Parts: sequence; structure tokens; C-alpha cells
Amino acid sequence: MDSIEYFATNALISELQRRFEDCVIIAASRRSDKEDDMVACLSGSYHGILGLIVVARMAAEQGDTHGTDSTD
Repeated sequence: MDSIEYFATNALISELQRRFEDCVIIAASRRSDKEDDMVACLSGSYHGILGLIVVARMAAEQGDTHGTDSTD
């Protein structure tokens, strides 16, 4: 697999969608006090996408402050 560190945003999203069967990507950036940018990309099966959203919500509510990428 190629490193994804230097991919442009569009290429990065395409690469992640290629690597994973189900994918939910939500990103936001505050451009200025008056302008925000939000991106949501969903791919895969309906139930897979909903399952990932539930897992993401549980992780956010748990508040992983250590920045680990484990779902344990």
C-alpha cells in the first residue's frame, strides 16, 4: 500500500474509499469567522455506513483523549 501522507484531499478520499468496503468521512475546517467548510463522504452498504456512524458517536461520547486509533 502507498503512504497516504502526501495525497491531495480528493485523492485521499478516493484512496480511502478504495481501501475500505464501508467508509464514513466527515471533516470540517474554519476558513474564517464567517466561512466554514464541511465535507461528508459516504460509501459502502447502507447498514455498514450506519454502523460506522454509531461507532463514531460512541467513540466521541467516550471522549478518547489519548488519540489512540483502537476501538477497544
